[in-house]
Amino acid sequence: MRFAGIGELAAAIIHETSQSLTAVLTNSNTCLRWLSRAAPDVAQARRAAERTSRDAERATEVIAGLRALAVNASLSKAPFDIDEAIREVVYSLRGECRRNAVRVVVSLDVPSPVCGDRVQLQQVVINLLKNAIEALQPVVDRVRTVRLISQDLEGVSASIAVIDNGVGFKPSVAEQLGRTMFTTKTNGMGIGLSVSRAIVESHGGSLRATSSLEEGTRFDFNVPYAGLPHANTQARRSVSEKGASDVLGRLLY
Repeated sequence: MRFAGIGELAAAIIHETSQSLTAVLTNSNTCLRWLSRAAPDVAQARRAAERTSRDAERATEVIAGLRALAVNASLSKAPFDIDEAIREVVYSLRGECRRNAVRVVVSLDVPSPVCGDRVQLQQVVINLLKNAIEALQPVVDRVRTVRLISQDLEGVSASIAVIDNGVGFKPSVAEQLGRTMFTTKTNGMGIGLSVSRAIVESHGGSLRATSSLEEGTRFDFNVPYAGLPHANTQARRSVSEKGASDVLGRLLY
């Protein structure tokens, strides 16, 4: 990804780390509250402290990933379970979904590990899910819903889709989405989608947006499998192994 200047890179860092830093603040305050009780709950405080540490590490990893994109450095790619990574993202944003009365329906069915940078690709899902949540704010006449779908794409890569039932956007906007500093939000910086596109393309995939007014928006991106499809036979998971909850969809409020 090419940043026009230090200000643009700084804006990207602020945008991409905001979720982790907010979580750090929330969990550190939670830890203090558990310890400040008349009868301190050390176990709960320890768990909050562990979450604080995890989120701080994530922020550090996100910054390192942005730096790698900025200088065209090689990515730290490794096989990982993209479905599990998506579940972690949904869990981390469950509070934001509740606050915005957004229902998330998850249907995950990727048969093999993908090859990539787990933190960076999770950041793509975070950006797309947060965009979907924001796009649903004007919706008052139906249940605000976001669907996250993962599936096999011709045996060579995993396809991930984030679909909202919001108001959508005009076809002319689709061509500009993902350009740095372009945004349809009154308070947006136009950074999230451009970073997401750069991450996906650095993994050999592509990010696409389709929408129409009053019919919502769909973002799709793909990530290659780790090795050739036939080399991942032992890593494949059947529908029964993954559980019906993933196949039929999981509802989170």
